[in-house]
Amino acid sequence: MQSADGVLDGSGHRPVDGHLLSEVLARFGCRKKGAKRLDSFVSSVYSCWRGRERVVLKITPGSFRTRDAIVAELDFVAHLDRNGIPTLRSIQSLGGQRVETLCLADQDYLAYGFQWIDGESVDGEEWTADFFRRAGETMGRIHVASKLYPEARKPCRRPAWDEEDHFEQHIRHFPPALSRLGDDARALLRRLRQLPTDRDCYGLLHGDMNTGNLLCGDKMWVIDFENCYYGWFVDDIAASLYYTAHDRWYYFDAETYPHWAASRGLGTDGASFAAYYLEHFLQGYVTICPLAREWIERIPDFLHLRHLDEYLAKLEGWPPQCDIHGRPASLESYVRELEAGTYI
Repeated sequence: MQSADGVLDGSGHRPVDGHLLSEVLARFGCRKKGAKRLDSFVSSVYSCWRGRERVVLKITPGSFRTRDAIVAELDFVAHLDRNGIPTLRSIQSLGGQRVETLCLADQDYLAYGFQWIDGESVDGEEWTADFFRRAGETMGRIHVASKLYPEARKPCRRPAWDEEDHFEQHIRHFPPALSRLGDDARALLRRLRQLPTDRDCYGLLHGDMNTGNLLCGDKMWVIDFENCYYGWFVDDIAASLYYTAHDRWYYFDAETYPHWAASRGLGTDGASFAAYYLEHFLQGYVTICPLAREWIERIPDFLHLRHLDEYLAKLEGWPPQCDIHGRPASLESYVRELEAGTYI
């Protein structure tokens, strides 16, 4: 786990207030000295010490997640742990709570923590065929365990892929100039809603298993389940490809990526990366969790869904990713790519 300055919270992208941090540390019995901020996109995350034990604390605005949603996340992660999947194990506060609720300036915050693990993220130069195969095996194990999760068929405590008609609520407000974008999106949603949702193909997903959420040491550990949701298992595969493909522009620069690609006989375009990634990722995945060809053929639809979702997030003010060429994405570049059907 790598430290970083300026971690932002999910409500206003501001550093966590010092008083709030002190209160969170106190509730979990952690020392303020030595507390370090870690890389994170939504929650504010800190490594710190509780006695001789190193732990990780996450602070999330109550406007972003409910307490029950976080408890549901922790329950799912605990289920994966019981099924032999290396994940972060949650800790309790001094008050015996897995999730603490705090209030500051009329804003609720939720804090929870995990044991520290000695794993490191993998640099782009180490994105080997074997690494992607291991990642596929790991996701396969998650999906096998998800199929066994007893909570999966009970009333949802985590959001579904299209919670509260999320996509249509945005599409209906597209201006006339984006009518083609809206028509394509509605056609996509109709296709997806016709898919089966039985236990063999649909359940709780990680939702963001990009390479940054895989830590390697003596095992491959999976972290950051805060976006886990109900969806099709192939959606998880597509999301992993999507975010890894876009993240390659952060792991490489303009000079090193062409060298990495050429050393593997690839072009620098997204389609070449996707073919390489899926070839090896799926080799690992299907050794653990069989996947019919018809689901693999659905991956382009789920890449479309992911790019559409990122575009809607950008409309709401969330920071953009890179476009397909590695440049900072803009609303215009999202529209061009969605209309062209080029998502990575």
